[in-house]
Amino acid sequence: MEVVFDVTDRFEKELSKCERSQQQRWKKAINRAAELFVSDRAGFFTRAKRFRARVYGDLRSSLFVWRLSNDWRLLFTVEEDPLFDRIVITLLSLANHDTFYRSLERVAESLYEGHPSNLAAEAGLYDE
Repeated sequence: MEVVFDVTDRFEKELSKCERSQQQRWKKAINRAAELFVSDRAGFFTRAKRFRARVYGDLRSSLFVWRLSNDWRLLFTVEEDPLFDRIVITLLSLANHDTFYRSLERVAESLYEGHPSNLAAEAGLYDE
């Protein structure tokens, strides 16, 4: 199964503000996350935290948070496309400890527009 990365302008802008060595470390971590999703789903789900939002019936959110370091998190979505036999990973935002909740709220609101009552509050952000 092919893995395709879709990179948002916001992510590109946030990444460009980081030192080159940090950018390289994070790119390796992102590639590792993609490898885990393809080859070891259990391993992926022990590291990635799924944002808790119920949007349409029993469907679950495809928004995930990946810990890049003690202070930095990656917000991204994962979508399986069986028609084209690929996985699309959309890199949405990088957030440090100070901006994480604001970034998460902004991303979630844009993804789940029109469903504010289904967005998780700060307490209990993630599905277990």
